[in-house]
Amino acid sequence: MKIQEDIFSRVRISKRFIPLRSIFSEKKDTTNGIEPDTAIDKPNMVLIGDEYLLQSDFKMQLSKDFNLSMGSTEFYKVNFVELQDADVIVLDLSFNSLELGRIIKAHPHISRIPLLFTTLINDSFKELQGLKLGAIDVVSLPVNYSVFKYKILNVLNHISTNKIDEINEAATDEAESGSYQDDFVNKAITVIKDNIDKHDYCVAELADSLCVSYTMLYRKIKKQTGYTAKQFIRVQRLRISESMLKKSDKTISEVAYMVGFTSPGYFSKCFSEHFGYLPSEIQREAV
Repeated sequence: MKIQEDIFSRVRISKRFIPLRSIFSEKKDTTNGIEPDTAIDKPNMVLIGDEYLLQSDFKMQLSKDFNLSMGSTEFYKVNFVELQDADVIVLDLSFNSLELGRIIKAHPHISRIPLLFTTLINDSFKELQGLKLGAIDVVSLPVNYSVFKYKILNVLNHISTNKIDEINEAATDEAESGSYQDDFVNKAITVIKDNIDKHDYCVAELADSLCVSYTMLYRKIKKQTGYTAKQFIRVQRLRISESMLKKSDKTISEVAYMVGFTSPGYFSKCFSEHFGYLPSEIQREAV
């Protein structure tokens, strides 16, 4: 059965993923001189199946919204470790893939990755086996692509939100002080502080300073803090600005420029969103 191209929605979403609300906006955030996240912020999907699935229109749709890696069931049985960086795994339903699914769900680290099966043939027995393995869903193809996409994005957003909440609960003191137990994160904070007045200081420069790739920086920061690398730079700017406003008599505009923002208005907006109050409230308290 050939999947017809016209069954898929042509609705396109933003390349951004975290947080989910950013999916619905293509507007680039360049107001404060910090570069927007690139395709690295798209979820990483591993698509596992036969040659037909991997060459289908379905695959082409997925590649627009996900960082897509592909291969056969046999390939990933041998190269199992390559699944560990996935945000979601999509498997073509078969007895072979059920075996790989069992391997995935038995692994202490990879088992946390959401698993979803697709099938071209209605087979309630196999579908039930897939769900019993812990798959989030078994989707029959052809399917409306937009429905399929948002099923995955909603699950990933829920996981991301919970992960950030867990990080915040487990490291409340770290979050409040801006000090982390992880040496790499603390080095990153030091580098950002040294470049705090540079409005165009970006993720690529931070990666170069730490001698790691853009991808490695993103993954390390995200894992330890729950923030993307871009968000992390901004948070450090805001934390330093809060300290400056409390300990000096500088104006909000002066502080905004000193921590790398090019617009005091945008600075106040970011400050309020992060801390829950306006920077002007600090000055009123000091009077």
